[in-house]
Amino acid sequence: MLRAYSRPRLKTNTMGRTNNQVTLIGNLGRDPELKRLSNGGVLASFSLAVNHVYKDKDGEKQTGTDWFYCDVWGKSAEVIEQYVKKGHKLAVSGHLKTNTYENKKGHKVNEVRIIVTDFLLLPQRGDTVQLGGQTFTQPTEPKEPIPESVKAGRDDDLPF
Repeated sequence: MLRAYSRPRLKTNTMGRTNNQVTLIGNLGRDPELKRLSNGGVLASFSLAVNHVYKDKDGEKQTGTDWFYCDVWGKSAEVIEQYVKKGHKLAVSGHLKTNTYENKKGHKVNEVRIIVTDFLLLPQRGDTVQLGGQTFTQPTEPKEPIPESVKAGRDDDLPF
């Protein structure tokens, strides 16, 4: 079942302000870790793997993976911990937060984390989705093979 959760937002005038916003779609690299803080707050942390495609120096398409560390606070953290597990596909939106600390070797470390404010649980293979009164099942495998022309992409056909 497709689920979305979003915190209520106040409308603000952003004219003239800088914008620190990020939106990613990826797969969880590990189960969310839930922490209950002494002040009553709740924090869920998880890693998100996001794939990207690029061409290497020989012009061959390659796939790479970038890892992002995400924090979710409050009721959203409880929802993430309850419904999302390692490997699940998730869309997140939020802002970047930089933390600086000293590691065990005494070196200064800058860490960038995504503070998630909105997320969407995306259908997993084999899940059912209801649209317009009809129920659909996510296929576990493609019905027919993907043609080589589609796999190759259309980058060379672009007029710019």
